[in-house]
Amino acid sequence: MSEDTAEAIEPRRTRLLRVAEHVRTQNWTAIGIDFLIVVLGVFVGIQVANWNDSLRAADQQEVYLKRLASDFQSIKERTDAHFATFDRIIDGTGYVLQLLRLPDDQYRDTPIDEKRLKIALASLPDSRTPSGSSATYTEMVSQGQLSALRSSALRDRLAEYDRLSKIHLEVHRTLVTETASQHPVLFRHYKVASVLDSAELSGMRAEVIQFDLDAMRADPEFETAVMMMEIGAQNARGVRTFEARLADEILVLIDAESRQ
Repeated sequence: MSEDTAEAIEPRRTRLLRVAEHVRTQNWTAIGIDFLIVVLGVFVGIQVANWNDSLRAADQQEVYLKRLASDFQSIKERTDAHFATFDRIIDGTGYVLQLLRLPDDQYRDTPIDEKRLKIALASLPDSRTPSGSSATYTEMVSQGQLSALRSSALRDRLAEYDRLSKIHLEVHRTLVTETASQHPVLFRHYKVASVLDSAELSGMRAEVIQFDLDAMRADPEFETAVMMMEIGAQNARGVRTFEARLADEILVLIDAESRQ
């Protein structure tokens, strides 16, 4: 038996000996006092244990809230960057389709904004992968730690975002497959080259080095391909809008819970 264990047992043994002595002498008042001390001791011990458990739960929730806030702030920033990409595609397809659909007599008299056209053509094949699930939420689910979050509203919103993020990823894969099938049609009439650009996430961007607008206008499949790029960008933007709104709600709930 260790010294610490012996020290812990000794007061109990002394107390039991004292109670036995009081029973032998029929000192009922002393017995009652000893009994009250034991009951109070047990009660205080339980309260202290509960208090320690509450402190540990609060600390654990604080850690998870900070990590979730970081996750969803990153998701929000990434989604905002996606808006810029899809807005550029939608604006570009609008300009390209406008030029493709001009009657010949108007087309001959319409000045072409070559810089805008090149930006539009370069952006047509662009795409962005959805932000996906929160790594912290995924970890909490796998470890059975969702109960660490006191707010049922926050737990519900996190579950909703996780479920929809998986659906959106499947939607994205479908859109990429559909739009990628049109890339050979797009590149019939213009060529791009990759150039360094520190402003881009990848550090590279596509730049149009050659295009034939007359050939584009004469090719009905090209207009169809551009329309598919436009529809794909609009659908993707709609998905990001929903994700961003839900991420904002989650950040508000996290902030409210952190202040309590």
